[in-house]
Amino acid sequence: MSAEFPVPDETLQGTFFAVIGALEQSSGPVRAGLFIRDFLVTQLIGKDLFDMWKVVDPMGLLVKELTLKGIALPEPRLIRSAGASTVLPLYFVGLYSDRKLLAQGPGETVLAAEEEAARVALRKLYGFTENRRPWDFTAPREQLQKPSAQALTSG
Repeated sequence: MSAEFPVPDETLQGTFFAVIGALEQSSGPVRAGLFIRDFLVTQLIGKDLFDMWKVVDPMGLLVKELTLKGIALPEPRLIRSAGASTVLPLYFVGLYSDRKLLAQGPGETVLAAEEEAARVALRKLYGFTENRRPWDFTAPREQLQKPSAQALTSG
């Protein structure tokens, strides 16, 4: 119960984490993982993570992630442009790190293309490319039948 309506996101997040934490304490991490898979992940089938998660500053987040991984900072470069003096210009910006192309993205302005390239780089970094294989949900079921050593030691 919440005195506020609509319920704030922080309250929903805290409640969800409390339910998962209580389930983990009472039934173990494997059962909690199965609960998340069955009730949360099934709601995400067919949805794009980046359609739901609006990245406010994609370049800032990319710089932070690359710094954590020890990779050189990205350098944006204009790769191509078309129709610069028309009503609908198109620019392609590539993000390079150590002379290696991380990602490229289109946009109506150079800044918009740079942001899109940063979003594409984040997708690649997180493993959410457009042509990736769906997740295999058979692994947790096998863990339920025969817990691994990692599941036993991580509690």
